[in-house]
Amino acid sequence: MGNKKSKIITIIIIVICICLPITLYLIGKRKITIAPSNNISNNTSNVVENLEILGNKDDLISFSIKPGQIVSGVQEANGVISGAYFFEANVIIRIIDVNKNILRNTYGTTMEDWMTTGPKPFKTSLDFTGLSAGPAYIGIEQDDPSGGESGMQTRKILIPIVIK
Repeated sequence: MGNKKSKIITIIIIVICICLPITLYLIGKRKITIAPSNNISNNTSNVVENLEILGNKDDLISFSIKPGQIVSGVQEANGVISGAYFFEANVIIRIIDVNKNILRNTYGTTMEDWMTTGPKPFKTSLDFTGLSAGPAYIGIEQDDPSGGESGMQTRKILIPIVIK
């Protein structure tokens, strides 16, 4: 009787060891949608789908706030970006709602030579206090000293987040 119990337990453990990683993998591949909170209208355009970085996402090498991360208060962030995003060592950083309206403006700064297109580390401080809870974006935008008069297309990256 005891031998039969140990065989059953062994089989159960083997099944769990095989099925658990497969289940976790499949859950990780699932398309994630964040529904808006009660503070945001129930318009279907207020849904962040895929938690995918938008815009010139290949320019973003790293950023300390990850896509889909829940944020609140004041947070220090840092990242590495390539391309000509900087002007006088600054890059534009924005908090943007799901309808692409700008909620807050700030800057990121680099301590390296900003006049090249190579990867540059930068730091910023983001203030989420007082903003409506729900899906939003952190926007990283090329600082254009001409104010758009140069006719060049502004490079932008949108990182989806959730404001708490």
